[in-house]
Amino acid sequence: MQKSKGFNDMRKLLAFLLVFSLAVAGFPQTAMAKTKKTLTVKGITLKIGKKKVTKKTYLMKRGDKKKIKVSVLPAKGKNVIQFATGNKKVAAVSKKGTVTAKKAGTAKIKVTVRKRSSGKKGRVSKKKSTWVKIKVTGDSARKDKTTSDTKAPSGTMAPDKTFPPSSSVTLAPGEPTMQPRETLTPDKTLPPSSSVTPIPGGPTLQPIETLSPEETGPPLPSATPEPGVVEQGKSLVAYFSCTGTTKRIAEYIQESTGADIYRIEPEEPYTAEDLNYGDSTTRATKEQNDPSARPAIAGKVENMSQYQNVVIAYPIWWGQAPKIICTFLESYDFSGKTIVPVCTSHSSEIGSSAANLHALTDSTVTWHEGMRFSAETSKEEVAQWLQDSGIQELLAQSSTDTRERVFNFDTKTVRLNSGYPMPINGLGTYSLTGDTCVQSVSEALKRGVRLIDTAYMYGNEAEVGKAIRESGIPREEIFVITKLYPSQFDEPEKAIDEALEKLNVGYIDMMLLHHPGTGDVEAYKAMEQAVKEGKIRSIGLSNWYVEELQEFLPQVSIIPALVQNEIHPYYQENDVIPYIHSLGIVVQGWYPLGGRGYTQEMLSDETMAKIAKAHGKSVAQVILRWNLQKGVVVIPGSSNPAHIQENTELYDFELTEEEMERINALDRGEKHDWY
Repeated sequence: MQKSKGFNDMRKLLAFLLVFSLAVAGFPQTAMAKTKKTLTVKGITLKIGKKKVTKKTYLMKRGDKKKIKVSVLPAKGKNVIQFATGNKKVAAVSKKGTVTAKKAGTAKIKVTVRKRSSGKKGRVSKKKSTWVKIKVTGDSARKDKTTSDTKAPSGTMAPDKTFPPSSSVTLAPGEPTMQPRETLTPDKTLPPSSSVTPIPGGPTLQPIETLSPEETGPPLPSATPEPGVVEQGKSLVAYFSCTGTTKRIAEYIQESTGADIYRIEPEEPYTAEDLNYGDSTTRATKEQNDPSARPAIAGKVENMSQYQNVVIAYPIWWGQAPKIICTFLESYDFSGKTIVPVCTSHSSEIGSSAANLHALTDSTVTWHEGMRFSAETSKEEVAQWLQDSGIQELLAQSSTDTRERVFNFDTKTVRLNSGYPMPINGLGTYSLTGDTCVQSVSEALKRGVRLIDTAYMYGNEAEVGKAIRESGIPREEIFVITKLYPSQFDEPEKAIDEALEKLNVGYIDMMLLHHPGTGDVEAYKAMEQAVKEGKIRSIGLSNWYVEELQEFLPQVSIIPALVQNEIHPYYQENDVIPYIHSLGIVVQGWYPLGGRGYTQEMLSDETMAKIAKAHGKSVAQVILRWNLQKGVVVIPGSSNPAHIQENTELYDFELTEEEMERINALDRGEKHDWY
């Protein structure tokens, strides 16, 4: 018994000593307190200045420095942030996120964030990354601005450049007072000609020369793409010049921006006698006095649809653009494009010469503020104007390889690489037939929907066309998409005409190849020809993925404006969408709500239901908004007027970065159709 008691006493002593030693040394953190849970990075937002740039392209000029501001969800906890650039030669980035634009090009800046728990040896969370693309163009914005006024003082002219009084020119009723046109450079002035009638009391007039091919220098870059080259969304400088002044200014613009250049040549060249502004009976004077005059143009710009921005340069003839510019504007479809007018003259400003051209294009054309240059304008002055006006950025951006299309949530449209604006939400008509289709399209149009998707295989093109014609809505306000099925690829021209006949709405806004098949390249080329003929405005593809696109695109001339694929929270195509966007192609998703047979499961998803509740929206609206914020156009189908209305109410709320990530995490790679 005593032995047992002694043993127990010894155990108690040892236990006491153990507790005492632990108290002195401190219990291990796992024994004394609950381990602090490492925070998880749920969302990252990048800003440059006040602009959100997460997974977007941000434009900088060479030499600029910008700081990337990083916001992390959740906000609590210590952030470990790393910056890395994919192209140091274009844009460098410091450890603190300062980006330095070094040379023209594109660089992807990757931002990686981890959360670290408190303490020097705190645990680090799993990393999360996002990115911003930096597109560097032109010279530094901080370059000293050169100021030089080449305009003569008001009311004065240099002796060798004096023009006759405008009263010597016979004006047509209602025509504005005519001003002198483009200035002659000294080395391009012809000797006096007996055919030129001097004005009494005025200086001897010098006729304007017509430059011979030998004097125009080497051939200019063609505005026509080489066969097999995929080019679209580019910029073009089109100019008309008789004395060389406008030609020189146009070439300065082309050299600074990398745009294509095209010379507008009259079918009947202007002679010195034609251009004698001192004689009211000459050809040029008569044309300028005749509102209906349209001088014929020799040649044409092949595939004008590839150009998003067009600079039109011309001399001032009696205060206005030469009538051959009217011919040019009326020869092509400029819908959805941006036009930058540029004029040359001795003293006349651009004035109404540009504004009077606006009526020759439709309301979808954006007219940029124009500029006037004189014969003395230097290349540096033109370059400075391009930078200060933002036109350098505009033209250079359209000429780069990466041309991601940006959704405008104010107008609810996206501008396609073909130049046309397209609504970003619409109505899909798959499985809608007969009167049900007519009624559904009619209800959608009444509720503001302006994008309707149909196809040959849906068997409802005629019904869609009927609803559009009976809507009373102007045709140009509605965007119609249809598709050719592989069974039609062997006679694509016939199939295109049949679609036009069934729809009976004048033209087709967008035609797609429904999915790859034998003869798809030839069918696409037939659609390219239909674009030239004005039957179709834009063309694209459906159910084409990365490998299919890589094989297909080198074989065609017009890059698709749209690729339509299956996209929804359970099949997100997160590797395909960025690739298509990088080509300047808009992505559109069919089955955005999962497709018939799967919709109910998706609309019952717990994660999305919680997000919907937080915004006071339906799950369907959350899914559609998620698509839009990913840059995916949505075309949900429905014959229920209430659902059609619900599917339009997508612009009065915005999902947070964290909510977008929660939906992104639902991806199962689960395709709901075989395409």
